[in-house]
Amino acid sequence: MSEGLGHAASVIPAFAAGFGVGTLYFALLWRSVRHLTGNGAGWRFVLGLVLRLALIIGALAGLVLTSVGPSGILAAMLGVALARLLATRFVRARIGEE
Repeated sequence: MSEGLGHAASVIPAFAAGFGVGTLYFALLWRSVRHLTGNGAGWRFVLGLVLRLALIIGALAGLVLTSVGPSGILAAMLGVALARLLATRFVRARIGEE
């Protein structure tokens, strides 16, 4: 019984970290896309791309360094997927308002 609780204790923080990284990733993506119509849009979009890549590489490195294992990586991926689902709903609602 305690093995299951120990496993859940390592998977829940990985899920939360994945959700946090996913939320930040999609917020940066939203900001980058919104700047495409502005003046100097090219370098801002590239800067956003570099920041998003650094975020993902850093998150993957963090997962590897903490040795969360395959279940932790899967939990983090599910957290990112949930963030994507919520970001998509948010954007659709915002587009509907405009």
